[in-house]
Amino acid sequence: MSYSPLYTSEVQIEGLLQLTIDANSIPTTTQLNTFIEQVETEVVQRRLGSHTATDIYLDVGPGGSIPARYNWVYNARTGTLRIDLGKGVVVPLINVNVPVISITTLEKNDNSPDAAPSWDSLTEYDGSSASDFMLLKGGSKQLGYALYIYDNMPFDGPMRLKMTYTYGHNVDSIILGEYCMYGAAIKALQARWASNSPSGLSVLEGDMLGTYIPRQYAERIGDFRFEMIRIEAEHFPQDDEFGAEVV
Repeated sequence: MSYSPLYTSEVQIEGLLQLTIDANSIPTTTQLNTFIEQVETEVVQRRLGSHTATDIYLDVGPGGSIPARYNWVYNARTGTLRIDLGKGVVVPLINVNVPVISITTLEKNDNSPDAAPSWDSLTEYDGSSASDFMLLKGGSKQLGYALYIYDNMPFDGPMRLKMTYTYGHNVDSIILGEYCMYGAAIKALQARWASNSPSGLSVLEGDMLGTYIPRQYAERIGDFRFEMIRIEAEHFPQDDEFGAEVV
């Protein structure tokens, strides 16, 4: 089954390279589609975009209950935020895809394990209405995410909660499209380079009435790699030293 690109396309890469790509070109349409899949798969694995995880079951461990709402203290000297929680249940979000962007739905099942589950929806805190829980976000890769449920609290036990949520670094899809276009174009040029087929390799220089002139493979590959590095530095997540301590 042919891969369906998520961020870039053959047409965009043809425009970038000023080449016609078809069943007889180098690379062929099929080969280019494979290059696009390789680059976009890496982007997905790095969770650079926004993705949805549906109906993820969560266990509520014993001892999760804690003895009125939370307060916090920010230490400007160390750059850390300490959160003190009140009465409720804390459910660490472990073994789930992170970073968590937002929670779409959260449901709890209070039936016994030998009975069919009955799911009740919980309401997330939005600052303006009654709610049941809030999402606690850690600010660094060492500190994770947790659900703080302070009303309609679930019972302890396996698969007591069911959550649908979005995760990823939420980099704009236009930026990811540009990044994947350069990555797949590099692979296409490398394929042409290996075939000793330089024909058609050109770039527009000057104004709109300028002329196309041939350029070396290595130079163009270097240009595209530079653009990918620039995008990574300007738009991709970097290490964040700000953390949140949940106690």
